Amino acid sequence: CEFMNMLNNMVLCLPFLSVSLILVYTMLGSATLAGVAVLALGMVINSNLTRRLRALRSQQMGQTDERVLQINEALLSIRVVKSNCWEEAVVSRIGEFRKVELARIRSMERLMATLKFNAFAIPVLLALVTFTTYVAGGGVMRAADIFTAMALFSMVQQYMSMLPAALGTLG
Repeated sequence: CEFMNMLNNMVLCLPFLSVSLILVYTMLGSATLAGVAVLALGMVINSNLTRRLRALRSQQMGQTDERVLQINEALLSIRVVKSNCWEEAVVSRIGEFRKVELARIRSMERLMATLKFNAFAIPVLLALVTFTTYVAGGGVMRAADIFTAMALFSMVQQYMSMLPAALGTLG
């Protein structure tokens, strides 16, 4: 069910993203192409981060399974552990597995934070680069153009925030 929802988001994201960018292009002309370059670069970066996140998640799941296996083994042999005073050794061994697991979780959280940051930063950079290019090319910005373009860039931001999750589910 989650896969179908993400597939639906993916199918809807690309046309809406395209329509939004085409509308901006009709307003701002070829300056939009500079923004599209920023968008394409952001999508490449986000897809690479998503791929790395998926690999880390797989490693973390294996590490969690190993730690749970060690805990189960310790619990099943608790009498032997207690009678031989091996509590510290067992806790230490399980603690080492937990350290590695937590390191992977931290890495995953950093990647997730980077993906979320990119989802909001890329549309801002898109607007900044597009407006700067438009003005540098001799265009004159009117309030109506700015507010309309910003509304369209807001739509781009909405669809860009859905895109990494949809790409992550499909890949």
